[in-house]
Amino acid sequence: MICKNEKEKMKHLINISKDKRKLKTVDDGFNELLNLGRYFEDMAIEKVIMYHNLKDDTLINKNNNIYYDFEIENIGDIDNVKYEVKTDIKAVETNNIFVEFMSNNRDSGINKSMSNYYIIIIPYEEEPLFLMIKTLTLRDLILNRKYDRIFNPTLYNKFTGGYIFNVECIKIHSIIL
Repeated sequence: MICKNEKEKMKHLINISKDKRKLKTVDDGFNELLNLGRYFEDMAIEKVIMYHNLKDDTLINKNNNIYYDFEIENIGDIDNVKYEVKTDIKAVETNNIFVEFMSNNRDSGINKSMSNYYIIIIPYEEEPLFLMIKTLTLRDLILNRKYDRIFNPTLYNKFTGGYIFNVECIKIHSIIL
């Protein structure tokens, strides 16, 4: 459960980012969107540490490229577990999850990820939902066309493309953190 101050901070970041997502250029609101992503990424790291019952001083490597967001060096007998974190604000309203495969007319998201796990966050106001799914499972769902539809890249959407999944489809294949 998140405390009242955290809920207010989360609500504020979401509201700012909603306004920024309506702007025509990424530059106009990129910092606000980045702040929201970082906020939830930090929450995801805490949830993963708790899930694996790791120590607070566990070595976490944050990454700022398209391949993964953070890495934990040792989880049991597994070395270097990588995580990709995605916050889907619109999923609260649409009950759909967007899994990006292209941005700015280049492969991105699931097509470039080197993560072992995707953590998809749906920021419900009372309690955000953190879904951890193996990247291979997510790719298998795509390969087997378990998505509802494809959001095709166009000039209007800055050549961003993604698979649209119903939340329940991802949820049944995920661990809830």
